[in-house]
Amino acid sequence: MINKETIEASIRLIRPTAKFIAVTHSSEFITEKDYPKDKHYYYVSLHDEYIDSNYFDFDNERILVCNTYAGSFIYNLGLCFYYCFNKNQNDTQLEEQTLNLLLKYNFKKFYAEQLYNLRNCIFSRAIFLETLIYEQENMIPIFKDLNEHNHQDPLVEEITSIGTNIFSVHEMGHHFFNESDKYWNTEIAEEHKVIFQDVLGKSGNHFSSKEKLELKCDFLALISCLENTKCDETSNIAILSYHAMSLLYSLKTSSEKTIKWLNDNHSQEEVDFKNIGKQKGTYEYVVETDTAMKDRANLMIQMCEKLSVSMGLKLYEQCNRIPLSKSHIKFLYKSMQEIMQSSNANQRAICRLLAEAFHSHTEGIEYLYLRSKIFKSNRSNLTL
Repeated sequence: MINKETIEASIRLIRPTAKFIAVTHSSEFITEKDYPKDKHYYYVSLHDEYIDSNYFDFDNERILVCNTYAGSFIYNLGLCFYYCFNKNQNDTQLEEQTLNLLLKYNFKKFYAEQLYNLRNCIFSRAIFLETLIYEQENMIPIFKDLNEHNHQDPLVEEITSIGTNIFSVHEMGHHFFNESDKYWNTEIAEEHKVIFQDVLGKSGNHFSSKEKLELKCDFLALISCLENTKCDETSNIAILSYHAMSLLYSLKTSSEKTIKWLNDNHSQEEVDFKNIGKQKGTYEYVVETDTAMKDRANLMIQMCEKLSVSMGLKLYEQCNRIPLSKSHIKFLYKSMQEIMQSSNANQRAICRLLAEAFHSHTEGIEYLYLRSKIFKSNRSNLTL
């Protein structure tokens, strides 16, 4: 076995921006006496704006990295639907205006953080400051309501669990499917494998072995969520979560394209602090749906629908507390596309001015960045 401190040090080299790294060996939580020794692994939990989780070998040991960053946004997006559906118990109609504000804020905050972590520049700081100063207040009623009334609601626990499991169990799939098809052939129920093959077959697409492995890992995570259901809304939460995941990846790739444009057109930035004239220069940005990720999410949705029927789980409007419909999914995608729309030119101008004021003051913007987030940890001494 490898020393845990060695693993943590190695992770910090690979992921220099990671926070709250915690290393556990699977023998600490897998208690089955007959569990094969060669299947044990190290589980690393962390929070990193480079959103991927991953699985790799290190010094003949298997390392499974679960990044809580993207899962925290999926959790927030799920809470937006939870809050808007349940805000008025006498009216099950979704409050679309409130939901639109909440979704746009969370998508925009994610986009701003991706931009900022790719490059600390005037544009990325300005978008981040817009979310911090003018938009984050939209989420305050949700967390207040959650803390006062609903923190032990099984539905909230399910939103939390699924937001985590679609990433962590996916990486577990790479662990189990790493060497051969043995686990797939022996541990996945035949009726589930039929659903998997049926959906892939009807898609009309050809999948490489690598793409098929990723889909198998997605499918394993989906099965895990549905088999461990805690409430009637599990299938709807899973459907929301996979769509949300595809949109977060879309914003990730959009931020990369935006930063490329900025690097090509604003490679050097200068701010004259003694000049009272307005800074000149315009910025272009990209906000678009990643079609490959959307297609991948749609495959999981089809599998979720079929699995839910076979397991006798409720779907869509059959659920009382989150009666999700196909129109709500379209609304989710629409909200993501609208994140950069602003009806208040003065707010945007002020944020640009503040972003310029933070030029060469990385410590100050980092201070605001960290305090714009809510971190939960049971550690007495938090180390970033």
